[in-house]
Amino acid sequence: MVNLHTQVKFFSTLATILWCVSFTFAQTNTYWQQEVDYNIEVTLDDNKHELQGVINISYVNNSPDTLQYLYFHLWPNAYKNINTAFAKQQVENGEIDFRFSNRVDQGYIDGLDFLVNNLPAQFIPDSTHIDYGVLKLNNPLYPGGKLTIKTPFRVKIPESYSRLGHVEQSYQITQWYPKPAVYDKTGWHPMPYLDQGEFYSEFGTFNVKITLPANYVVGASGDLKTTSESLWLDSLSNGSTKAWQEQSFPESSKQTKTLHYELKNAHDFAWFADKRFKVKKDQALLANGDTVVCWAMYTSDTKKGVWNSAAQYVANAIEHYSKYLGYYPYKVATAVEGALSAGGGMEYPTITIVGSATNKKQLETITVHEVGHFWLYGILGTNERRYPWMDEGINSFYENLYFEDRYPNQTLLNMPGADKILDLGWAKRAYQSQLLYLYSATRNEDQALGLTSEDFTALNYGAIVYAKGAVAMKYLRGYLGDSIYDVAMHRYFDEWKFKHPQPEDLQQVLETSTGKNLGWFFDEVINTDKRLDYAITKARKHPDYSQYYEIQVTNKGGINAPYSIAALNADGKVIKTIWYNGAAKDTTVLFPVGEYLNFRIDAHMDMPEYNRANDTYRTKGLMHKVEPVRFQFLGSLDNPYKSQLFIAPAIAWNNYDKTMVGIALYNHLLPNKKLEYELVPMIGTASVQFTGTGKMAYNWLPKGNKIKRVTLSIAGQRFSHLLKPEVLTWSRLVPTLHFDFKPKTPRNVNSFALNMRSVNIWQDYYYNKEVVKSRYYVNEVVVEYNHRSTLNPFGAEVGIRQANTFAVAFAEAKFKIHYLKAKESINIRFFAGGFLFDNKNPSYINPPNPVLQLSGSGGNGSDKLTMFQRDYMFDHYYLDRNGLDQVFAQQIVTKDGGFRSRTIVGDTKKFLSSLTADITAPSKIPVKLFAGMAGFIDGSNEFNFAAELGLAVVVIPDLFEINFPLLTTDNIKQNQETGLGLSKFYQKITFTLNIRQMDPLALIRNMKLL
Repeated sequence: MVNLHTQVKFFSTLATILWCVSFTFAQTNTYWQQEVDYNIEVTLDDNKHELQGVINISYVNNSPDTLQYLYFHLWPNAYKNINTAFAKQQVENGEIDFRFSNRVDQGYIDGLDFLVNNLPAQFIPDSTHIDYGVLKLNNPLYPGGKLTIKTPFRVKIPESYSRLGHVEQSYQITQWYPKPAVYDKTGWHPMPYLDQGEFYSEFGTFNVKITLPANYVVGASGDLKTTSESLWLDSLSNGSTKAWQEQSFPESSKQTKTLHYELKNAHDFAWFADKRFKVKKDQALLANGDTVVCWAMYTSDTKKGVWNSAAQYVANAIEHYSKYLGYYPYKVATAVEGALSAGGGMEYPTITIVGSATNKKQLETITVHEVGHFWLYGILGTNERRYPWMDEGINSFYENLYFEDRYPNQTLLNMPGADKILDLGWAKRAYQSQLLYLYSATRNEDQALGLTSEDFTALNYGAIVYAKGAVAMKYLRGYLGDSIYDVAMHRYFDEWKFKHPQPEDLQQVLETSTGKNLGWFFDEVINTDKRLDYAITKARKHPDYSQYYEIQVTNKGGINAPYSIAALNADGKVIKTIWYNGAAKDTTVLFPVGEYLNFRIDAHMDMPEYNRANDTYRTKGLMHKVEPVRFQFLGSLDNPYKSQLFIAPAIAWNNYDKTMVGIALYNHLLPNKKLEYELVPMIGTASVQFTGTGKMAYNWLPKGNKIKRVTLSIAGQRFSHLLKPEVLTWSRLVPTLHFDFKPKTPRNVNSFALNMRSVNIWQDYYYNKEVVKSRYYVNEVVVEYNHRSTLNPFGAEVGIRQANTFAVAFAEAKFKIHYLKAKESINIRFFAGGFLFDNKNPSYINPPNPVLQLSGSGGNGSDKLTMFQRDYMFDHYYLDRNGLDQVFAQQIVTKDGGFRSRTIVGDTKKFLSSLTADITAPSKIPVKLFAGMAGFIDGSNEFNFAAELGLAVVVIPDLFEINFPLLTTDNIKQNQETGLGLSKFYQKITFTLNIRQMDPLALIRNMKLL
């Protein structure tokens, strides 16, 4: 029996717990947000490039919590030194201008003296990030309580390195005032300023007064309340008052003016000032009868042809987003031209800056995108740092929709002639989002869309956040249906405008509005890097139901999500489209019969489909899944609906084949393919020999976190290396297995690779007046490490080569150290190599002649010694491989010892180590100082030393340099003069020509899209 008192106590306690749980549940599900109102008075000193201001903040605690402190952002301090989060991220993303900025060009905020409710309060900077800290409250701020905060402040405006900045007297004043961090249901959100990664701020009202010289034209957030300024802007826009006509800055007026702006229901305030601004004005008319005044401000007259429609672009965008999301709630919208180092444009409530636009198409694109952020950032105030896709991804979708509506026939190039020639008419403008996503995914470098902004690589911030985000929303709209989706997004806007929606809030609204379970979208499309890849494996008329086709579909991807199948007629027109629920593996679906030529998955390109080559199935013919062949001149993007063969003329030259002409046949440009090939057959005009190159590669992209890519390839070359007395050729065939390993995190700059290859050589050489044919192999295994930091990158490799008569081990390390300015560096290279064994009979002259070389020069200048190819693996491209020509023989390649002097001193079958360096000259002088020193063991087992010092003229960076060795050790000098016959200074001049850098296919594969 249970004691009655115990029972009463138990049930009383249980009731209390349940009440607390229910109260807590109710509290956590009742939305609240803080209210922050600002009164700011600020003065611009355009001589010192400073702001002096006073800010008064009213802070209302609408949370259920008692606050003892407030976090405050001081974002101008991001520019204070090179140790801030902003500065470090800049370097990680390849931008080093700020890293090498002068102290006078950096920026900060100071002069703070906080009063809370008119009493002094302590501000404690964060121990890690100087651009935010804690303001301790003198008394607790209880739920529903209100307090006032006041402080003076001074901002030293930096040069334009990101968003806040100036270029001479053109000012971009953004993220400029002390600002409370957001406190929401998950707690405080203090964040350092970042260039890649945006913001999260509290809503409230802004009253801002700006004092500055009277001849500045200002564009700012909110409504201009200064009547005289409004009249002046009107006069500038209609031409009744002349704007400044020169590109140089006029002298600042000695008189000042104070401009008053007001903005309600906003979470930020920005302004831009330039004495050279020209002004355009237009008006947007919304369906609810509201009108919005639209402004454009730009600088030079030379850009008038581009910017004269800018205000209309603003108005068009306002009308577009009002139609698809919800009515624009403000009275004004402005686009300004200005210096911006953080992308092409940047948005703030009611105003956006456009950093660069060279033509009208580009200007309209940037303007529409940034105006769209007035909704997706300005009105729907998500935490952009945490969920950047809810800002950039959704907005990019509506940007694409704008152009689909306004220019329905616009293609990716939007050049009818080029579209036809390059076979790009099928690629509509919105395909750019698919292309950027696939560029990353086909390299196995893509990331989950739902990550924080800091987690993305610089490439993926564009390719995933913007591009895949846009495709994902297009996918959702295609699945739900346009009208259903649009109604749901209107509901989302109405419920969450001027609030802080999170992904779960968007999901809840969409599911409630549509009645669909969208877990597949938010859980997998957004929050994983799994890929969508459906394939049609078979289609036939159903054996039992004659009114249907039976279509077999295989899910080759990792996402069980809806997909569409369309039926197309002989003209390629879509006759009917049906959406089906996702399938985990193989499934069979029914499709009504009709006169169809093709069935195609995602014919409208709504889905982020990874491999479209398996999406089509022809109803007639023998090869149902093989696309028709298209021969394409030069090349194009991968057309998923054609079997492409690209064709281009090929031309090359060396001193033996002379001019070679031929044709290049290949199947790939962008994005990457699993199977890639290129074949370049040519004919030498002097040798009258078949020459050329070829390569075929198959790429695996393994799942998991260890290996990024495995490539199995086979490559071949054939060229001549002697013309007289007979034409002699060399050929090689190189099978290679290459492993690229994934770094620990995508932003990690450390990478490893393993390369294994077998170099098979067929070489003709002339001996005792006879042509001798030799064949040999060299196997090689190399482990590669790269530290791909922007500052001071480092790379190293360790390897071993083996043939039937020898084995050699080697190691190489490269360092690049930046100094003074961004483009000036010291490049250091270390090499060491030694033979493990060499069993070749010295009297046996048949190739190869494996040696370690101090200098990467070509042959010995004798047609009698063509068997002694110093580049015995034929890895490098020489204009004159045997060194017979006085000019072309002076080519040097960087290998082994890496010396730039032409010499055979240091050729060894024992051991060689070297240390070489070059240093770029300050400023833009195209000259390098180079130096090298080396130690080696010669054939007599004696240790020798060599060194060189000289200047190199940089004709084309990383491609073509001319080397002037000025000082060398005596052994090099004597060898040049007595052994090689190089007695004149001009004969000792060498050049480097990195012909591999000129491979157009390699340039395209490795180019940076973002």
